[in-house]
Amino acid sequence: MTEQTMEAMPPDTGDQPDREERSVGTAYLAMIGFPVGAHRWYLGHTTAGILYVVTFVLLALARFAFRERVEADFAPIWTVAVALVVAQLILDAIAIPRWVRRDPEAPLPAPLLILLAVLATIFVLPLLLDALGAVFTAVFGRDRVGRQVAMMVIAILGVPLVLWGYVVMVEHMLRHLTEVWQRRVRPWLWLAPGLFFLYTFLVYPTYGTIRRSLYDRAGDTFVGLENYEWFFNSPNTLIALRNNVLWLVFFTGISVVVGLIVATLFDRVRYENFAKTVVFVPMAISFVAASVVWRFMYVWNPPNANQTGTLNAIIVALGGEPVDFISTRSINNFALIMVACWVWVGFCMVILSAGIKSIDRELLEAARVDGATEWQVFRRIQLPLLAPTIAVVTTTMLIFALKTFDIVYAMTNGNYDTNVIALEMWSQFSFNQYGRASAVAVVLLAAIVPVMAYNIRQFRRQEEVR
Repeated sequence: MTEQTMEAMPPDTGDQPDREERSVGTAYLAMIGFPVGAHRWYLGHTTAGILYVVTFVLLALARFAFRERVEADFAPIWTVAVALVVAQLILDAIAIPRWVRRDPEAPLPAPLLILLAVLATIFVLPLLLDALGAVFTAVFGRDRVGRQVAMMVIAILGVPLVLWGYVVMVEHMLRHLTEVWQRRVRPWLWLAPGLFFLYTFLVYPTYGTIRRSLYDRAGDTFVGLENYEWFFNSPNTLIALRNNVLWLVFFTGISVVVGLIVATLFDRVRYENFAKTVVFVPMAISFVAASVVWRFMYVWNPPNANQTGTLNAIIVALGGEPVDFISTRSINNFALIMVACWVWVGFCMVILSAGIKSIDRELLEAARVDGATEWQVFRRIQLPLLAPTIAVVTTTMLIFALKTFDIVYAMTNGNYDTNVIALEMWSQFSFNQYGRASAVAVVLLAAIVPVMAYNIRQFRRQEEVR
């Protein structure tokens, strides 16, 4: 024999079954549907071959025994389990040439043990869910809440375990590849979970929404662009478009300008950190909470009554008449915009302040030594150097303005001509007008995508400069 032939032959050990036994084992596994895993038996891993058979048989039994539970509660988990099984078979098929040259008495690979753990989890999950559900039901007093909390606990514990199993199997496969293929394949395998979730929660829903917008309310009849025709001819949607334009202009302008002014002024004071913290605090609360706070600020009572709203109390104290900020159509949109500005100014301030800190101090001092005033230093040096940062902050505010929802929903629910596109989409969905709601969502997406693309391009340019 040649040296290459001898190297390719499996090692000769006394514990390894003879050729006839290996053939019988291979044929047996092949007959029951596991030809890829049969090489484990062929290479002397008798225990591994048996575990393959037991794993798949028990997996099938689990699917049959818990059929209703799997379909109702554990469909994603079952999908992951089957994916792990298939991945193991693929990895073993890739590993055959290497295993031929390895010690047949090598320990069982970790991925096979992970499969057994997944199988055990599938058996235990229904029982675990029932047990935890009973415990949390006793705690919260409601069966539905108890089951939801139990599912949340299981998900918190299960997701990291699944990711750990995936990483172990990926590295197991890569050990059987050459270094060149490892460098080529490893990044994609590590990106695979992220790409999977990106497709599942972004790409596929986007496609489904676009497709659903071309169908009627029930989703059975193709209506083409009828839903879009409704959108551009309905008075409510036109009002929503107008209001979104107001949000784009005034919310973005006020937030960025005030944030820039505050960041510039606070950069020169001793109590800079404290002042910035005070301005940033509203960003730490939710928009619904901010809406509740400002509803109390905007409370209006008749002129002869006591004004419990802060702003109207100040107006009356100064000799003016109380103003109904929420119901007055000429000012209510601006009142809502001010709530969003109160929250987002802190964000703009922090980002712009970081940009100001990155400017070389020697450049500013040189300009001052040459006789430049503070206004000239700001307008001719700081502002041009801050242009990329201002662009990023502006586009971020534009995106928020386009998808504004929670503040309007919590304060007016779209009444008094304060409706916006995102709230209109929610309203149509609440009315079971899924085709129209999808059309509104597609219009909102079409408006946001160019702004996001510009934001990404500016960010890349800024990174290139750095």
